[in-house]
Amino acid sequence: SVLDWNTPAIDFYESFGARPQSEWTTYRLTGQALLDFAAG
Repeated sequence: SVLDWNTPAIDFYESFGARPQSEWTTYRLTGQALLDFAAG
């Protein structure tokens, strides 16, 4: 996994033929939403 702003890492992976996956979407649960989720 590489953050979209991490150009050196992206360049590293692409240098040997790796390509990004378009099938994946990442989600983050933080703050009150995380607390609500943990509380059930």
